[in-house]
Amino acid sequence: MPAVERAGDGTMSRAYSPPSLAGTGRPLRVALIIREAAERQKLMSALDQQPRAELFMLDQVQALNSQDLEPMDAVVISHQALARFKGPDTLSFLKLCRGARVIIALSSDELLEASSTIGLADGWIFTDLNAPHLPLVIELS
Repeated sequence: MPAVERAGDGTMSRAYSPPSLAGTGRPLRVALIIREAAERQKLMSALDQQPRAELFMLDQVQALNSQDLEPMDAVVISHQALARFKGPDTLSFLKLCRGARVIIALSSDELLEASSTIGLADGWIFTDLNAPHLPLVIELS
């Protein structure tokens, strides 16, 4: 969450601060569920620039249910992985996320194909156009 600073003249300005849990001091915990290596690398690079982010690479959505894994702050999932959850399975996916922000990662040419899953997400990002902006997408979602 951006920090708000009061200037000497009484006005307020916003200063960007990297995504983290405001006030807790702990890093932002992000799970990446992306199979395509090139897309995964772009998103990892964007988050590697953030000093307060912990990345967890998961092979499948069910790994979010692991007893060893603390709840995530954000889950970045490819639209192909999310599309596997249809009907009642959609609710089970959202339960697995345990309140984390859900960000769908897709390429711009997959937008029409992914239109049925976009509504399930808190945000989405085009991996071929704006992957470096993932931290901001997470923050704004």
